Amino acid sequence: MTTVTLNPAEMIHGALCGVLRQVQNLKHNRHDKYGAEEMDPWALHINGALAELAVAKYLGLPWTGMGALGDHSLADVDDSTEARWVTNAHYSLLLHPDDNDERVYVLVTGRAPSLALRGWKLGRDGKNQKYWADPKGGRPCYFVPQTELEPMTTLSSRRRRPEQ
Repeated sequence: MTTVTLNPAEMIHGALCGVLRQVQNLKHNRHDKYGAEEMDPWALHINGALAELAVAKYLGLPWTGMGALGDHSLADVDDSTEARWVTNAHYSLLLHPDDNDERVYVLVTGRAPSLALRGWKLGRDGKNQKYWADPKGGRPCYFVPQTELEPMTTLSSRRRRPEQ
């Protein structure tokens, strides 16, 4: 596990991006998928955006938060990296059948300013039948346990900027 601490400016930036996403959803009458409608959509989008920012910060990549605004086919962080934020520090990485097989999915837990990057899995590797489950009924997906995730230190180390 790797912890990323966001500074106040980063938290404001991420929170505003999350708010903009939810406003766009309301404007276009879009609803959250995969059971996310059980959560407060404002909190979901704000925390999701903050998780994306934390992953980008860890990788040393720029993040505007505006890239995916209205275009859900775009990746969260860069062309190949997605952030998946969950509420509980012990939850698994959730992958859905229509998730892109070639993208990397990073499991993020916690709340700003400190977010925990629990590890990552390539989409095609996480879509293994042994992870398929439906614990709540009616919402099946792949639940990749944290013990099966790759450590953050192995995530595209060549893309990561050296520490300054």
